[in-house]
Amino acid sequence: MHKLSEFRFDLRRRNRKHIIWGVLLIGLGSLFLLYQLDILDVVDFWQFWPAFIVLAGVVNVLSATRFRHVTRGLFEIVVGAWLYVSIENLWGLHFGNSWPILLIAYGIVIAAEGVADHLHKEENPQ
Repeated sequence: MHKLSEFRFDLRRRNRKHIIWGVLLIGLGSLFLLYQLDILDVVDFWQFWPAFIVLAGVVNVLSATRFRHVTRGLFEIVVGAWLYVSIENLWGLHFGNSWPILLIAYGIVIAAEGVADHLHKEENPQ
């Protein structure tokens, strides 16, 4: 019975992900359509490509059914934000001096997942 409930859990997550991605693609397609119709100027649009990574992280967080999905989604958000900050040289940060942020963020993800796994095993000993 445990496998069946886990299957339903994953199916609900997949359905949420499809809905969220569908809405995001409708929005993105609308932006491109407005650009093609000369209603919206999107010349600098591509400087924001790291936003796609952030959006993927947001989708993972919003559709999460497990703690691991949340931590991985948050890491994707950090990576997207880091890329944007590095590309734009915000706050004096660039790829050469800010890459340790990724190590720190991934370390936090690994540690948080380890703590969560440990707490889950204590609550559900088998």
